[in-house]
Amino acid sequence: MLPRVFDWVLTLGLVFGGCCSNALTLEELTSKYPTVGHLVTFVQFLVIAIHGFPKHFTITRWRGIPIPKLKPRQIPLSVYFVQVVLFCLLSILNNKAFSYFIPMTVHIIFRSGGLIISMLMGRTLLNKRYTTLQVVSVVLVTLGVISTTLSGTKKSKAGITTNSVSAVMDIHQYLTGIALLSIALVLSGLLGVVQDRAYAKFRGTGNTPWEESMFYLHFLSMPMFLSLKGDIAEQFYTLQQPSAFSTSSSSLPSPIPIAFVILGLNVFTQLICAAGVNRLTSRVSSLTVSLILVVRKAVSLFVSLTIFGDKEMDQQQKLLLYGGAGLVFFGTVLYSIAQKRKTVDKVD
Repeated sequence: MLPRVFDWVLTLGLVFGGCCSNALTLEELTSKYPTVGHLVTFVQFLVIAIHGFPKHFTITRWRGIPIPKLKPRQIPLSVYFVQVVLFCLLSILNNKAFSYFIPMTVHIIFRSGGLIISMLMGRTLLNKRYTTLQVVSVVLVTLGVISTTLSGTKKSKAGITTNSVSAVMDIHQYLTGIALLSIALVLSGLLGVVQDRAYAKFRGTGNTPWEESMFYLHFLSMPMFLSLKGDIAEQFYTLQQPSAFSTSSSSLPSPIPIAFVILGLNVFTQLICAAGVNRLTSRVSSLTVSLILVVRKAVSLFVSLTIFGDKEMDQQQKLLLYGGAGLVFFGTVLYSIAQKRKTVDKVD
């Protein structure tokens, strides 16, 4: 009992600690360099692949020449290929959307919509059935995150219009970014269904293959970045330019540009976040994963508002913030109750 509790504490700690920190560093970086999405995605994938290399490769010798060889897998490579394409594409699209000046708040709204997508795909593709209470709880959580997100919207002062605001409001850019996020949302739902089927079929009696899954999803995605090498090189050069960060941050005595320091922190926290999400994915259904990640996003947004947000929030914004947080909490409790009742009904 105690080891299982510790395992869940560790998993949720990785998800909330790693992913929240990752969101903060990503927001800090993309707020100053909105066009570096491909570089961020590439470096994240590369580091995670390198980190998992020793665990999944062994060295054999052919005529005295050392040759790396893949270790035996719990899930066949052929099963991973579809997951790899979906995972890589949705990761690229999500980070690419920053280039179209889509605010972090809109990112959270769209990515939290995965709850509905997971439920619809689970019903249509996997023939899953959800109770009324489960549906209501998912709707409440989604509304809560939207409400919390809207609380972070800053009201512009009359007569003041900045270039950045004008860029965000450009309808063509905005709709293009929204289209990218919408496609990524559907791909994320499909990925959840594919992973559900893979784990159900190949988990067997062995350990859950979350580390294996995390490695192969990132390692096998690397060739897909060849088509983006020009953009990645250009974005790397962009980060080498004079810092766009505040003077207090950029004046730190370091030969490394502050942008690369933040990128390094983002990649490190992404490694922690990916480990937590993959551990979670191998233990529960895609809908439950989506629900937990929505709660994580609400926490991340709250922390973001505390650190980066407008400290002079009006009464309406505070109502949206705390009301949304309450809906997320209440919806989570309802979902837990609904899941428990469903399990008991099956046993009976």
